[in-house]
Amino acid sequence: MIETVEEAVANLRSMLQLDGADLSVVEADETSAVFAIELEGANCADCVLPASMIQSILEQQLSETLPRISKVVVRDPRETDASTAT
Repeated sequence: MIETVEEAVANLRSMLQLDGADLSVVEADETSAVFAIELEGANCADCVLPASMIQSILEQQLSETLPRISKVVVRDPRETDASTAT
């Protein structure tokens, strides 16, 4: 399961890297099927997709191959309290 999540992240990573950002899987709970993805290097609020859109794209990609995934959390340093996007 983690390999499929890594593949989905890699697909989106190349697009984000063009704007100086990156994604990495920082937590993976395969039992509950919850994965935390961290957005790194997103210093410009308007240069990189918002965390909610990144989350939506990843959830859509993963739902096609891993319908068991219950949640993808994107941690975005641009958010003032560094909380996760839901």
